[in-house]
Amino acid sequence: KDRTEEIIPQIIPDTLPDLEYQLVNTIYKLTRDRKPIVALVAPKEAIHIDPQMRQMLMQMGQQVPESEDPYVYLEQVLDMEKYDVQRVDMTKESPLPDEYDTLVVVNPRNLNDRQRWEINRALHSGKSVVLAVQQYEWDYQATRDGNRVSRREENPQINQLLEKFGLAVSKDILMDVNSVTLTVQSQSGGLLGALMGQPFDLPTHILINNTTMNQNTSITNRLAAVLYLWGTALELDEEKLMELGLDAEVLMRTSDRAWAIDADAPMTQASFQSPSTGARAYPLMALVSGQFPDAFADTSRPAWPKPEPRPGMPPPMEEDEDDEPPATAVEPKPAQLVLLGCSQMFRKNFLQAANLDLFLNSVDAVTLSEHLVNVRGTKPIDRIITRPSDRQRTVWQLANYGLANIIIACIGLGFFAMRKRARNSYTMEQVRITNEEEK
Repeated sequence: KDRTEEIIPQIIPDTLPDLEYQLVNTIYKLTRDRKPIVALVAPKEAIHIDPQMRQMLMQMGQQVPESEDPYVYLEQVLDMEKYDVQRVDMTKESPLPDEYDTLVVVNPRNLNDRQRWEINRALHSGKSVVLAVQQYEWDYQATRDGNRVSRREENPQINQLLEKFGLAVSKDILMDVNSVTLTVQSQSGGLLGALMGQPFDLPTHILINNTTMNQNTSITNRLAAVLYLWGTALELDEEKLMELGLDAEVLMRTSDRAWAIDADAPMTQASFQSPSTGARAYPLMALVSGQFPDAFADTSRPAWPKPEPRPGMPPPMEEDEDDEPPATAVEPKPAQLVLLGCSQMFRKNFLQAANLDLFLNSVDAVTLSEHLVNVRGTKPIDRIITRPSDRQRTVWQLANYGLANIIIACIGLGFFAMRKRARNSYTMEQVRITNEEEK
């Protein structure tokens, strides 16, 4: 056999909508010369385990996990799509591969000059880049005294590079009336609180419906509702983009009832209430294509930062920076950048339904072909209406509870008037007949 077999998974009624895509995708995989290489950069998080629980696990002979991979499913789904996935940290110890087709950076944190240089080099040399940035995460605590919300900054440090291209990920806190309720398990609510959880209905749980997605591109034209959790808006400098010759196409927006709170403003209960004025739609996702300039053209390649000494340990030995081979020159080529102001949607807790399709569509569109993405988009989707405002809800409640009664009353009055008119007509006719007989 010249090629390995490609097997379509078991076909059951629930998977019939994906059958066409599975067939076309399998045929495409069999005809391509090699697997596309995707360099995936996504952080892993340390796990804080209670000392007693850690000791209990060790006594039971179980391995104590030291870290958790919230983006493990991204690597798995790309591997299932027959990509050659190379998971790296984009550090000196775990650099980007020498050859790759697409660079996927999810939830970057505290990027240094060298890491920004690597992303810039990928764009300048014609590599496709998918960049999902998270400015904030929120911690929820359900206590007997009420719900507590605290913000934690992610510090991606990517705007220093994006601003060179006329782009930026806003630091302002984004909220939208069109949002969903999340349930968080309570640690102080007893057994019922641990099982049922505590609902948090906050406008930072933004729900993006199909009506505010770009229908002219394969990435978003056949998606259901997407949970844009704790994300922020994009900032597009139209003049800068035009000057650089870059084409920026907005793929996804909030509803027209979204608002933003300044990042440095104190958060109060009123901050989570929709303002009476100033609400508008914000761009959330963009596809930027063209020849990206070299943002480091006038500077030398930054060196990798020196490792920080661990507490109680002697400082690490200094290494000679000259040991690293010089950077090879690259040929400028047009590239594509998919930029999102949210990465929380791609964590394993939320990577399902439309969120998963959005990730795969983004990678496929800039790596393979939009035609393959269009085939995936033929499956049925759930269309969710935009969450109504308080005024709209009041109108519909009045219509449901009052309009029906009014209509019934009007029909009854109409029948009463018609019968009364008929009775009067009959009476007048009888009087006329009687008068004629008397004459």
